[in-house]
Amino acid sequence: MNYTINLLPEELRPRPLVETRRLGMIAAATVAGAAVVVGAGAAGLNFIHQRTALREVTAELTYLQPAAARYDAEKAQERKYQTDARTLEGLVSKQRYWKPVLDQIAAVLPVDAWLDSMDLSYQNGALSSGGPTGKIPAAPAGAAPRASVSVTGSVPPPPNVLVIKGSARSFASIGIFEQNLSVTLPGAAGFGQGGRPLFQQVTLDQVTENNGGEWQFTLTCHLNPL
Repeated sequence: MNYTINLLPEELRPRPLVETRRLGMIAAATVAGAAVVVGAGAAGLNFIHQRTALREVTAELTYLQPAAARYDAEKAQERKYQTDARTLEGLVSKQRYWKPVLDQIAAVLPVDAWLDSMDLSYQNGALSSGGPTGKIPAAPAGAAPRASVSVTGSVPPPPNVLVIKGSARSFASIGIFEQNLSVTLPGAAGFGQGGRPLFQQVTLDQVTENNGGEWQFTLTCHLNPL
């Protein structure tokens, strides 16, 4: 067996082309640099992707903004309509329907009597609660008078007093008409509740006789509240 002994000093001894330790350090640095480059590239790609997505979302939001504004406006308009509808329903529920009532007044009018005028009004301190004022023109004898009520501004409460002026050929007919209004006239649609009469009080305010033998009368009727 042969052995070779190198007697040269260490600094003169031949060395390998690449030292193992140095090679390991270079390899580690290369791997670390590659990782940094790959990470930076991935981060850059992710940033570009996020930027593109953000631009797309911004463009979509810009496109949807007019539609969202229209939707909000429509919802606000719908809420307003609902509020107006509830207000109108409340007003309608508190209003009286005059056509059937006028028909009933005409029906209980004696054959020898006729109406000259009817005035609807709201009077503070009257027997019932009430509202708008208006004047109903006279109608032919035996026919239902036609109501013509003018209301301006905000909706006032319904009338609580009806003043009837008319004429009759006999004093007894006036008394019969007053009695019919006080007792036999039922509450019509939109008026008396629970079978109450239309008027809670009817008073004969004035009676005069003219030269032709006709009697002019004035009746004040206090409406039952709704």
